[in-house]
Amino acid sequence: MCDAGLRGIESGYTAHSKEQTRFFRGIAERFGLINTKGSDYHSGEKPPMDYTPEDGAAELLGIRD
Repeated sequence: MCDAGLRGIESGYTAHSKEQTRFFRGIAERFGLINTKGSDYHSGEKPPMDYTPEDGAAELLGIRD
């Protein structure tokens, strides 16, 4: 998938256990991918996790403030 242009992996997801999150973060690190977090939160209550982007993710994606 990396050879086909994959640039990131969703390592943070509310249904993931801590072990699953570590597993997916490890894959991202191994293959030089950007770590992302689930963004499909649809509730009016406080989100169950922090959706702050990973450090450097915006720059890697070519997004500027």
